[in-house]
Amino acid sequence: MNDQEFCNCLKVDTIVLSQWIDEGWILPAYVDGMPEFRADIARGHLILDLMDFRRQCCRNRHNHGSDRSGSRTAVDATRPDVGH
Repeated sequence: MNDQEFCNCLKVDTIVLSQWIDEGWILPAYVDGMPEFRADIARGHLILDLMDFRRQCCRNRHNHGSDRSGSRTAVDATRPDVGH
């Protein structure tokens, strides 16, 4: 799956994908010099879920006292390069 197919599957644009790669949240494999994202679909869904959760918590943070960095910490903890 190339970058455009990956973005279409997750309904994100390539700028978002580039940010995720820069953060180390998505690490594509390279096949014949081209990025391959098939193994990252589940991780992409997790990132989107955590970002949505963060938005909901931040919207209601006066009621919940949520930590704005919580979803980032959770995504960082699941980075594919952590512990390797």
